[in-house]
Amino acid sequence: GAYKVRGAYYKISTLSDEERNKGLITASAGNHAQGVAYAAHKYGVKAVIVMPTTTPLIKVERTKSYGAEVILHGDVYDEACAHALALAEEKGYTFIHPFDDPAVATGQGTIAMEISVKRMQQHTFQEKMPEIYKLPTESNNKANLLTVTV
Repeated sequence: GAYKVRGAYYKISTLSDEERNKGLITASAGNHAQGVAYAAHKYGVKAVIVMPTTTPLIKVERTKSYGAEVILHGDVYDEACAHALALAEEKGYTFIHPFDDPAVATGQGTIAMEISVKRMQQHTFQEKMPEIYKLPTESNNKANLLTVTV
């Protein structure tokens, strides 16, 4: 989950002031929702998070605790996402996609760089050859794979 806030924060950092000030919207049932809410709070901009009605209450409450407006809609992610896209169109919000966005993926990938740096600080190249780790991640019903060379 910790890499999700990195993706949301990085994506929001790449937006223009105009895009951020229109307000941000996303659809998510969990960590991406909290990441967008947190980053929006830090930037001082509005965040609207559309979550499926089946989202655990603790995730809804944590998302709200960052100042986001939470809308519960649909039983599954795809229904929540369709509603978020419609609201973005209707209200002019900037949509932050939870996984299908290169800037979000770039931000999430910074965790791999951090792991690599920490690993290289622990060992010299002569002591241990780099290893490749494949870390499965689950994101909105699409399996992603974070590959880390350390």
